[in-house]
Amino acid sequence: MIYSPHPLKHFLVSAILFGAKILRICFARREEGMVLLVPPTYPNSLGDEAMMCSVIAELRPMGFRHVDVLSYDSNLPWCEKISGIHAEYGYGGLSTRRRFSAIIQLVLATLKARHLILLGADVLDGGYGNWHANTKLDLLTILRRAGVKVQVAGFSFKHGSSARAVSAFRELGPKALYTPRDPASLNRFVRSTGLPAELGADIAFLLSGNVKSSSARNWVNFQRAAGGLVLGWNINGHLRRYCADDDLSNYILAHAKLLVQLLSLEPSLRIVLIPHDSLNSSQTICDSDPDVALALYREVSTQFGDRIHLAALPNDAATVAGICENLHAAVSCRMHLAIACLRAGVPVMGWEYQDKVTGLLAGHFGMPEAVLELEELHHTGPTAERIHDFMVHRTTHATKIKQKLPLVRNLARQNFSACSRSPR
Repeated sequence: MIYSPHPLKHFLVSAILFGAKILRICFARREEGMVLLVPPTYPNSLGDEAMMCSVIAELRPMGFRHVDVLSYDSNLPWCEKISGIHAEYGYGGLSTRRRFSAIIQLVLATLKARHLILLGADVLDGGYGNWHANTKLDLLTILRRAGVKVQVAGFSFKHGSSARAVSAFRELGPKALYTPRDPASLNRFVRSTGLPAELGADIAFLLSGNVKSSSARNWVNFQRAAGGLVLGWNINGHLRRYCADDDLSNYILAHAKLLVQLLSLEPSLRIVLIPHDSLNSSQTICDSDPDVALALYREVSTQFGDRIHLAALPNDAATVAGICENLHAAVSCRMHLAIACLRAGVPVMGWEYQDKVTGLLAGHFGMPEAVLELEELHHTGPTAERIHDFMVHRTTHATKIKQKLPLVRNLARQNFSACSRSPR
């Protein structure tokens, strides 16, 4: 989707600002104890769910009684996915046919809001197009001018970020609070925008330790009890777009060759394939996590059917946590699956894309050896040796993760620095 501002945008913005300021003055007493939360995308990503749940869980002990959500599509409500949301407003964007409805929803959403937190994730640097970045940052500019305290929390900022995204951040200006989620993103953001920022970490690191059982978790526990070395593996079809050869079949086959090589190298090795997202990145090709994981399973199971298990798509982040916490190690295409492992002290390697994984593993945990470049995917022998060596030294990696994890969690709490004072 291409971002394009509506010709009436400036008029609409002025109307929103005027109305919101008057209403906020009239209803000032109602602002205490309210936070307005803007999610990264729609409620179909377990990573986004982990961030949303973490925010709600962190704000409650700070004295914020209600958390409202301002989402893009009222047909895809977050309140049906997670609990703890007091009210949800569907903001359709000022560039759509529903612009009048958008104004009403914005006014209603901001009447009681004391703070606004936008969960930036990986959509604000233009990595998935300018529409995500500009629509959300324009919204924040409107609300900041209306007097709401605005924070952009837990976001990545890649090399070569979109010029439109940079411009939108500059328009939002220095009065907002910015907490990029890794040291490299922080440095790139400050250099590109000239805006001040504080180092944070991904909010999903604060997710509760509650876990859920599943057939995949039971399989992992059974294999461990039998003396198996269990490796979690996540394949994400979208990542093929960052490869020189972006054919989906060849991409799946490259993963299959790696797994076959690893299973041949280590007789005690067991593999559990863990899908983490149900979205297709293409309208014409089925390349969601479950689709590509099934194709990968079929490739490998003909030779190693008793040593590989295909997990069903988890229903929620707690189920993912349950699968990950008893793995010996993992290799992931999804950053939030890697975070689920790190929260449990499980060593994980990640395939780099959009500069996110390096910021996470090398920046926060001092583990550059855990970062896999996508060009390595097609070098089966050397890459399999790298992964095997990583598993051999998993105890050392686990110790480093456990040492760094408290600091990373404290950095994740920086995302709530604008809300640090409990409401009166």
